Amino acid sequence: MFSEAVCDADVTRMLVDSNGQILDVGRTQRLFTFAQRKILVARDMGCAFPDCTVPPQWTEAHHIIPWQNGGDTSVDNGVLCCSLHHHYLHNRGWSVRLDGGAAWFKPPYSEDITRRERRNFYHRN
Repeated sequence: MFSEAVCDADVTRMLVDSNGQILDVGRTQRLFTFAQRKILVARDMGCAFPDCTVPPQWTEAHHIIPWQNGGDTSVDNGVLCCSLHHHYLHNRGWSVRLDGGAAWFKPPYSEDITRRERRNFYHRN
């Protein structure tokens, strides 16, 4: 009986901070937690898309590696974007990567043949 229960169990990896706030929920939860969003707000300070001035309260947390493609729900796999720029990432061929806590966005070839990466300097230098 015990072995059957273990085989049917879901294992959840969670990374917590010193106060017990969940920072990483792996693959068991798609939506970002309140604690994760607080960290994303502190890091991104608003929509991270280049030249966007939207404040953090009007943003959504985006999975850099999509959750449905195996991406974790973690701060290291998240970036804040307003709804418009979130749709750019999902529907218009833009991509994003993190480098030292800064989000770098790459446009699709159809919008920039050089595909030059850019970042938002409005919220932070």
